[in-house]
Amino acid sequence: MPKLSDLMNSRYLKKDDFNPRGTVVTINYLERQNVAPEDGPKEHKWVIFFDEMDRGLVLNATNATTIAEILASENTDDWDRQSWPTWTLPS
Repeated sequence: MPKLSDLMNSRYLKKDDFNPRGTVVTINYLERQNVAPEDGPKEHKWVIFFDEMDRGLVLNATNATTIAEILASENTDDWDRQSWPTWTLPS
């Protein structure tokens, strides 16, 4: 039987999409997107895309701060093509 999280189809990555033992990902690009449900009002947020994944991760304050700490820069221009193990992403 599948996990409940496997039954929910999402346009974006979530914690369960990452291997808990860590997967090295490489940042491809960041893009501001409307992340609202199709029938809801627009809600624009930054989404980070990785070479190794087919969907992006919506940046919230926690994971954006964590990525900035891991990559030692709050300037997202410095994040381009950087890699790290995803086990360091918080829930």
